[in-house]
Parts: sequence; C-alpha cells; structure tokens
Amino acid sequence: MMDLDEQKGREALDLLSLSRETPDPEFRARTRASFLEAAHVQAVKRPVVVPRSPYRRALYALASAAAVLLVIGIAVVLNPGPRWQVASIQNATGNILVDDNPIPADDVKSLNEALVPGSTIEWNGNGDIELVSRRFLALGITPGTKMTLPAPPPRWFGRAVRGSIESGTVRLTSGPRFHGARVTIVAPQATAEMTGTTLAVIAEPQVTCVCVLEGAVHVMAGAHDMGMVPAGMRATVFGNGDAPIQAAMRPTERVALSRMKETIAAELERGGD
Repeated sequence: MMDLDEQKGREALDLLSLSRETPDPEFRARTRASFLEAAHVQAVKRPVVVPRSPYRRALYALASAAAVLLVIGIAVVLNPGPRWQVASIQNATGNILVDDNPIPADDVKSLNEALVPGSTIEWNGNGDIELVSRRFLALGITPGTKMTLPAPPPRWFGRAVRGSIESGTVRLTSGPRFHGARVTIVAPQATAEMTGTTLAVIAEPQVTCVCVLEGAVHVMAGAHDMGMVPAGMRATVFGNGDAPIQAAMRPTERVALSRMKETIAAELERGGD
C-alpha cells in the first residue's frame, strides 16, 4: 500500500503527462480560426498610413501657391475702376486735343477709346466736356483747359490717383462707390486732395483757386498746409508770394458745381462696366 507522499507524486506525474499530450485536432482548428478572425478585425480597424513622398508634398505646395496667385491675378485685373466715358448729357462742339490728336467732341466712340489715364487733354471748344467713371467719379472740363487725366479710382486697393491742371477749370463730384478713394489734382500754385466731395480747381495766371461745394478738401499751397477747406469756402493761392487765403466760394462757381452735380447724378449712379 502506497503512502500519502507516493500517491501525490504519481498524481503529479499523471498531470504532467496530460499537459504534454497533443491537443485535439478539432480544438486546434477552432482556436486557429478564432485567432485569424481576430487578427483580420484588428487589421481592418487599423488605418493604413501611406507616407507622402517629398514630390507629392512639393506638388501640393505648388498647387496652393498657384491658387493664391490666380486669386491675386484676378483681383489685379478687376481692380481698376470703370473706364472714363463721355457722359450722355454732354453738349459740346469742337475738337478735343487728346495727346495732340484732334477728336471731334461728338465722336463718342473715338473719345472713349482715347481717354486713358495720363493722357493730356486740351479743350478750347464750346460747352463743357463731361466725363464719368460710373458710380465712382465725374469730371467736368471747361473751355480753355489743359490738364492731365487722372485714372478712375480703383475698386479695392491702391485707391489714390493723381492728375494735374495747367490752366482752366476742372470740376469733380464723387459717386456712391468713391468712399475710401483719394484723388489729387495738382495745379501750378496749389494741390487739392478730395476724399469724397464736389469741388472745382481753377488755374488762372498766377492764381489757383479751390472751391468746395460740399464735403471738405485738403489743400496744400506749395509746402504750406492750408488744412481742410470746408463746404461753401474756397482756398486761393497766389503765385506772386502773397499769403494764401480762405474765403466764401465764388457765387458763379457755386451755381456751376450745383448744376453739374444735379445733371450728372443719374449717370453717375448707373452701374459701371
């Protein structure tokens, strides 16, 4: 009869031999199938990361830069304001000299093509020449005037433009889309900067006068800053060295500016090109 220790030893050997037996084939197949299924599920859930090559990154960067340049290019092309055109209300006869080329005042098509920024205009015919950049600015040129045509105010950026007058009178009135723009008219004795108003710049021998119907205009008399000239006033600058003055605007110019603003208002309000 085996003692207790011997019996426990045999039981341990039996368990060890059982652990070394080959598993049942069906059990092994089921276990293997379960393992493969779990591995497949994990592989499906795990996102596949495809590393970007340097060439692909460069391609994306070039595409983004091209898109930005395209947007900038479109903005630059569309930024200029509507071209200067002869207003339909114009009632003038004679030849206008545009860069020394005579053009009949009633040849609207030829005038519209010739009226480019920076061109020199001389007008000695009958009646006022009325030009308009629709919704932005209207410009009246009286007989006896020689001037350099400013560009129409641009739409969004670079909205400061510049023209000049050598002799005569130019009248300007701003339209509904002028806000934020600046037009500078340089005369022999003074410089006028408008930021949305109705005014006249009159260049006479040895005298420049800036008459303001509404709003306010910044006037420089050479290096002397005359500040803002308010509505109903004029700044007069002399070429003989006399001190510049501010006074009530000329009654005749008040009438002329009021007439221009009233008659060209409807055309100025029309949509531009």
